[in-house]
Amino acid sequence: MSEPLSPERAIYGGYLRVRLPVRLTMMGILWTPVLAFGMGAFRSHIALSLAAVAAAVAAGALTRAIAVPLWRRWAYAGVADIAELKRQAIAGRLIFPDGHWITRLELAPPALSAELARLEAAQAGRMIGG
Repeated sequence: MSEPLSPERAIYGGYLRVRLPVRLTMMGILWTPVLAFGMGAFRSHIALSLAAVAAAVAAGALTRAIAVPLWRRWAYAGVADIAELKRQAIAGRLIFPDGHWITRLELAPPALSAELARLEAAQAGRMIGG
């Protein structure tokens, strides 16, 4: 069996698997009007500017809502201490605390939600059982 993933490495993976796709998605949407209409697109088309910003925020939120549960599955399966991972990920502003309203926006199919719950329960059983 391979060595467990350190929380620090899992969080670095989270930056690559969550933050990077969110930022690239948002930048891609924001740069589309610039590439289509030139550098003055945002100054001369205020409605286009507002629409691009709103679309970028919505697309970033959707990307995050999909990426976070997938990162959790990868990280939970690899780390030895999920509680420590969560503490460090919250401190690094990668995720929000359990029960926070933003965590309710995460999009995970039922099978993925069940797998995350199973991984957390297995971790809790190992911690209690010694």
